[in-house]
Formats: sequence, structure tokens, C-alpha cells
Amino acid sequence: MSQFFTDFHFIRPWWLLALPLGLILLAGFKRREPGQSQWHKVCDQHLLEQLLVGDGVVGKKRIYSALLSMLILVTLALSGPTWERLPQPLYQATEGRVIVLDLSMSMAATDISPSRLTRARYKAIDLIKAGAGIEQGLVVFAGDSFIVAPLTDDQATLLNLLPSLNTDTVPVAGSRADRGLKKALELLQRATISRGQIILIADDA
Repeated sequence: MSQFFTDFHFIRPWWLLALPLGLILLAGFKRREPGQSQWHKVCDQHLLEQLLVGDGVVGKKRIYSALLSMLILVTLALSGPTWERLPQPLYQATEGRVIVLDLSMSMAATDISPSRLTRARYKAIDLIKAGAGIEQGLVVFAGDSFIVAPLTDDQATLLNLLPSLNTDTVPVAGSRADRGLKKALELLQRATISRGQIILIADDA
């Protein structure tokens, strides 16, 4: 029995909004104390003749009851009551981007103020902020490569990770950009996206 009520829902629930509007309309007719000529405007002639048999007050009550019943039935029918759940599509990103950041020792050089690494972080921050609406990941490399963050749409997390990255983060010395690019490609291939980008931020040393 609990499953019966759990699965019950309306396909077009916005039609239920017509019910209170219809009730307001019926209440307005009732307050106006209309004569038979007024009911001819809203009721079929054949139906009106059947409803107005006998005392006028009784006839009007029968009209209100009939219209109220029709209003409820029509509103419920239009709202589409059902016990069958429609499959809910899951959100799936269509575009992904992986930023590959060089953390080799040469990035500590200060020939570019304040340093190559600091400028590289600034560039990564700009890219992450500009990537609203797409999933982004972060890979770092020196002598080896590591995934700092898999593909995510959480920009705040990516931005919070950047300040902690320095030339001591990767324990293996070297400058193997090829390994960083390979790791980034693996991230994109594992993700369910239709288009991917790999952006390499590195020096030439």
C-alpha cells in the first residue's frame, strides 16, 4: 500500500492550478444570484433543462454540484495522474578541460616577476574562472605526473588547491611534460564527455 502512494504522481501538475481558479469563478456566479438567462451562458441548454427541474433553489444547487464535479474531474484528467515513474535523465557534462601545470624546478626561477610558478598559477586561475559550465581537472608534473583534481564543476575546490602547489609537490625531479599530457588524456577518456581540451602551462626549460 505504501508503494501505491509513493509511486502516485501527476505528469502535468500545473493543471491543478486551474482548480482554485475554477472555484473562485463558481463562487462569483453563486454570489450574483443569477436567473436562468445567466446559466444559459455557461450551461448547455439540454443540461440546463434537466438541472432546473423543481424548486429554483434546488435547481441552482444541482447546477453548482454538477459544475463543481465537472471542474474537479476535468482538472484531474488534464493533470495526468499516474503510477508509472518516468526515467529521470542524469546531468552529463558535454565538455571537459584538463589543465596541466609544470612544477619542475625551473618554475621557481624569478626571471619573470614574481616567479614563473606564480605567473603560471595566475594563468591557471584565469582559465578555471573562465570555464564556468564545463568540468575541469588539474594535473601536475615534474619527473612524473599526478592528478591533483579529477574532472569537476566545482571551481572553488580547484582554486583552493592551486596555492598549495609548488616545485616540491612532485617528489620526482625532472620535466616530463609528456607524462602530464598522458595523464590528462586518461582523465578525459574516462569521463563521459563529447569534447575535451588539454591546456599545458609550462616554461621552456
